[in-house]
Amino acid sequence: MAEKFFSHFDVEPARFSLSNYYPWKTRSFFSRKPQSKDQKPLTIAMYIDSARAGKWLFDESSLRN
Repeated sequence: MAEKFFSHFDVEPARFSLSNYYPWKTRSFFSRKPQSKDQKPLTIAMYIDSARAGKWLFDESSLRN
């Protein structure tokens, strides 16, 4: 989906890395621990803001708290 977004809206994907958002750490089938979601969410607002700017505006450093 991201590749289609970048080509359709002519957005420069240079700073985009899917690994900043996925995969979430999943628990083992036999584990009772809850699933850990260490990655930040990839939102529609991020796509909209980047489409308006013509380049991906978010990178790993902008996602940290």
